[in-house]
Amino acid sequence: MEVYSSRKNLVQVAKLYYVAGMSQEEIASIMSISRSKVSRMLALAKELNVVQFKISEYPSLQSELECQLAGHFGLAPVVVVPSASNIQKTKQRVGAAAAKLLSYYIEDDMSIGIVWGSTIDCMVDAFEGDVNMEAVNVKCVQMTGGMHVSNTIADGREIVRRLSNKIGAESIMLQYPLIVKNPALAELIRTTECPEYFEQLKKLDIAFVSMGSCVPEESASYLGGYITKEESYELVDKGYAADVCGHRLTADGQPADTILSGRVVSIPLEDLKNTPTVIGMGAGKSKVQSMIAAAKGGYVTGLVMDEVAAITIAQQEGLNGVL
Repeated sequence: MEVYSSRKNLVQVAKLYYVAGMSQEEIASIMSISRSKVSRMLALAKELNVVQFKISEYPSLQSELECQLAGHFGLAPVVVVPSASNIQKTKQRVGAAAAKLLSYYIEDDMSIGIVWGSTIDCMVDAFEGDVNMEAVNVKCVQMTGGMHVSNTIADGREIVRRLSNKIGAESIMLQYPLIVKNPALAELIRTTECPEYFEQLKKLDIAFVSMGSCVPEESASYLGGYITKEESYELVDKGYAADVCGHRLTADGQPADTILSGRVVSIPLEDLKNTPTVIGMGAGKSKVQSMIAAAKGGYVTGLVMDEVAAITIAQQEGLNGVL
């Protein structure tokens, strides 16, 4: 270990920076080392737990955010869970909260729609079929086509199958990709190849929908190879970052006319809007634009999210009373 990486020196640098409030330039001058060395020492101090942060929680923050967002968008329920130290743990918390909602809502003769995605995957993992569950004649319906990638999270059929097994429900799955080459092929699938499947989508009682990311490199249409990275960035630059069930929306929740229009093999937006209960799910700030657009467009009746997403939405919507 370098001399300046000794615990004693890490403590000294940390105290000068965090307690005395000195800048990295000032510390570098005092200790006769470079600013980059100070920066590396501060990072190492955190890594070795020389410096540990504790945020004093505001006890009612989550409930206040829930009330603010529910009132602003006219949604119920709105559930806000604590954000974790990394995005995967945060997704697990959002998924666990959504799983509890599913347990609450499920009943006889219900048709449940789900999409695929990492947060939905966490929901299915967290869902525990009650041994005393008496709901019968339940259907689990895949709401969107899948992706041609080796990833079970993007395999809608596998996610539907897993949840159906836990519930003891009938699986209704779709064998087509999320996006096809042209609108004519998508129309052929809807009207000729599997019209019965799309009729099932009109009869959903409840749906759980993970929100799309506004980050171009995380877009499902880009990751699936349906559009280029440049086209993904162009969609965001034009204001069409919001993605709900593969459909692009404007910031105020209206269907966007894009290069993907008509090519999406998914529940039609009108059918989604007519579904009695639609729970939107998202973790982190990258899902905020989709959540806002979905709420404003009337495509969700409730939301489950983490604190980071909730605070970001509150700030963007000018709901500063809670903060």
